[in-house]
Amino acid sequence: MDRPEAEEVVEALSRFANTMNLDGNAFVAALMREHRTLQQSIFGLMLASIEAWAELPENRYDARNAFTVGRCREIVDFMGKFNMRPPCI
Repeated sequence: MDRPEAEEVVEALSRFANTMNLDGNAFVAALMREHRTLQQSIFGLMLASIEAWAELPENRYDARNAFTVGRCREIVDFMGKFNMRPPCI
């Protein structure tokens, strides 16, 4: 199920992350100013991403993102698969 707007958002986030002077604090500060319901939805997207990274088979990652995959597996193991979906309130 392709959604063009999802591709656009990922491309924008990739452009933001692909800078030599990446300012993660500015990203986090802007995110914290979003509406609380949107913060919950965005967190759900982050959890879904964490779950997807955790499920990558060994032939789908390498040393460039092995840390990410490993930490995501630890997060999923710690939280349990059923705690990975925030409620929509």
